[in-house]
Amino acid sequence: MSIGIKVYQTKDFIRKNAKGTIDLEYSLEEVRRLALAANHFKGHNILLDLRESVVDGDRADTLRVAAAFAHYFKSFRNKIAVIIPDTEERMAKAEFMRTCMHLQGFQWEFFMAYEDAIDWLSEIRDV
Repeated sequence: MSIGIKVYQTKDFIRKNAKGTIDLEYSLEEVRRLALAANHFKGHNILLDLRESVVDGDRADTLRVAAAFAHYFKSFRNKIAVIIPDTEERMAKAEFMRTCMHLQGFQWEFFMAYEDAIDWLSEIRDV
């Protein structure tokens, strides 16, 4: 009988939870704060939990947030996982943001489940 065992090696990560309404100015300030934290904890991935938030704004705002991340590109050396609510509207916004971030060279993905985000942030080895 063979037993499959997986070992998850999760790098340390910076976790940020956001609740309530998120607007453009708040988003830009949070990008700056994340950049400062990422510089302080250079080997860490980032996990943004936005499931309990409402995101205001349109594609132009999304482009401004992506540009803010690009401004601090050297600060964000590792993976960035974003957890969002499972709604069509949020998934559409997240897909647009992911496209913007990938075009700039970021390791950026969005998820609806915490466990999926952790799996992506982890190095997984079958034993």
